[in-house]
Amino acid sequence: MAEQPSTTGQAAPTGMTTTRQLEGWTSTLVKVVAGLYVIYFFVTAHIGLVSAHAHRATYVAGAVLLIVLLYPVRRGRHERRIPLYDWLVAASVLAAFGYFLLNYEEMMRRVGVPTDLDFAMGLLAILLCLEVTRRTTGWPLVAVGLGAIAYALFGEHLPGLLRHGGYPLERIVNTQYMALDGIFGVVANIFATYVLLFVVFGVFLQKSGAAKFFVDLPFALAGRLRGGPAKVALLVSALMGSITGSPVANVMTTGTFTIPAMLRAGYRRPFAGGVEAAASTGGQILPPVMGAGAFLIAEFTGTPYQTVVLVSLVPALLYFLSVYFLVDFEALRAGLAGVDDAPQVGDVLRRGWPYLAPLVVVFWLILDGYSPAFAALWGTIAAIVVGAVPFDGRRATLRDWLDALTQGGTRSVEIGGIVGTIGIVIGILGMTGLG
Repeated sequence: MAEQPSTTGQAAPTGMTTTRQLEGWTSTLVKVVAGLYVIYFFVTAHIGLVSAHAHRATYVAGAVLLIVLLYPVRRGRHERRIPLYDWLVAASVLAAFGYFLLNYEEMMRRVGVPTDLDFAMGLLAILLCLEVTRRTTGWPLVAVGLGAIAYALFGEHLPGLLRHGGYPLERIVNTQYMALDGIFGVVANIFATYVLLFVVFGVFLQKSGAAKFFVDLPFALAGRLRGGPAKVALLVSALMGSITGSPVANVMTTGTFTIPAMLRAGYRRPFAGGVEAAASTGGQILPPVMGAGAFLIAEFTGTPYQTVVLVSLVPALLYFLSVYFLVDFEALRAGLAGVDDAPQVGDVLRRGWPYLAPLVVVFWLILDGYSPAFAALWGTIAAIVVGAVPFDGRRATLRDWLDALTQGGTRSVEIGGIVGTIGIVIGILGMTGLG
């Protein structure tokens, strides 16, 4: 999952991209769009899908629209307003994806023979997907998408097994836009059904007050050990990563205090940064949330998600155990001690044990055979219930939950920006026979 894009005038964490720091009514508008976007998928997680095409197209359209509003055309450029040309791009997003939503059934009846308007809207949707991928992750993945399209167009000129008959642009657009393949294929379904809801669950869990508990508990467990700050950083990143599923978000959340703590303890700068990077990366393979890859594995292999969770647990623990030993060896080599002011484990658990309840709910529902989307929904509800009670002297407010709603939507869009392009690549692999 991605760093948290900010829609206010406050600085947002910067990873691969920098979002617009919007103010005034544009900030409010983006928050409303993001909130409604999340609410729609929570409702469908409870009552079921309206239709497969509406489910997938709404996800892709919402992600593309939010990226156009949040991410500037030039990456790294700081902007506090949305320029006119991006309002026009936003209007084209509504046109291209709204056309698909409103005309899907009719387009199915004429699949293979698109009208001029079908072709225009489909080509526009493809270009928009490539553009938002460029804005969020840069040119490499865009180059892969363009290469796939070029392969479909000119495959007849390639040698050997790579050769195929070649497809006209109209056929490519028809396949990628007018059916539940390509842009609206299996990847869009995975992200809409699972990934978005778990990103939002992680945000709600943090807003409930659990973030402080997940910092205090590792500090109590490992703070007094040899090289304690680095071991605390490892455990904190493991716990936070298990509920965010995003290495970037994990570094931005925990690295701001774990890296300085390791430096104060005497660790070398490169080693401190490496520990945080390794620990945050491992968080995406630690259940229950993990990264988008877990859902891709479940979908493409036909393996139940609860099985993926179970078989991931031991390798994830072994990964963190190996990093723990590396940290310990470095502390032994450098003669680094622990800290004396770490809290007692019993005190931390006594004050904050209810914050474990949402994770228990998610684990129990998944292992009991419920869908991951249903588990994420009820895990979020459990986080709200826990946050409403003043454990550890803090109670989440209505503003906290509204912030969590909008942040969940905006936090999911960086990975959402790649869905359309990946769908195009997968669709062309299937269309040409290369897969």
